[in-house]
Amino acid sequence: MRLSKLLARLEELRDELRFLHGESFDPEVVAAYQPRYPLAGVIHGAAVHEKTVWIAVGGPPATGAPYAPRAAWNTEE
Repeated sequence: MRLSKLLARLEELRDELRFLHGESFDPEVVAAYQPRYPLAGVIHGAAVHEKTVWIAVGGPPATGAPYAPRAAWNTEE
């Protein structure tokens, strides 16, 4: 996925969530990885290395299960 496409999708999601929950709604963002047995990982940051944007993902969120919902893989491409 390209940075511009990711940013556009995140903006779409932000606008949708603000419409549903109000302008001040600011949810936590958690990563899902490993589609066969989806796991959740906390996003710790992002950096650029050799023309690639890397997103640092750690262990599971403090609240909730370590598993991500399968719906996380039903994404718009």
